[in-house]
Amino acid sequence: MAQRKFKTFSEHWVVRDMGYKTPCWIWQGHINPGGYGQYFRNYKYVMAHKEVYEYFGNKIPTGMELDHLCKITCCVNPKHQEPVTGLENKHRSNVTKLTKEQVVEIRNTPYVRGVVSSLAQKFGVGVSTVSAVRTGQNWK
Repeated sequence: MAQRKFKTFSEHWVVRDMGYKTPCWIWQGHINPGGYGQYFRNYKYVMAHKEVYEYFGNKIPTGMELDHLCKITCCVNPKHQEPVTGLENKHRSNVTKLTKEQVVEIRNTPYVRGVVSSLAQKFGVGVSTVSAVRTGQNWK
């Protein structure tokens, strides 16, 4: 696969300590409803974490998916990605991603336009997760 040309890396992510062993690289572009970074190329969206993983010389084996070891879906740090089967990725994703403190912050943040997506990006979860927490559907 040909390497992608990024203008400068600092334009696409910020390095932030999100509680994992090493800092996450938080994608600053488009975030899809599942909380994953994307960008538009050749008339379609591509997953940022996959592109960055391959940009740094890693290969994703056929039939495998990348698991975010840090559990921050908008993280593109290739050292936080591990190729696993789809089944293994699904089993691993059933782990709770939010702490009680984060849930309290989500619920106590006043609603303004864009707050749900900014909280989702901050905590590395999907917009639907933040909405479910705010409405009491999750973390009752």
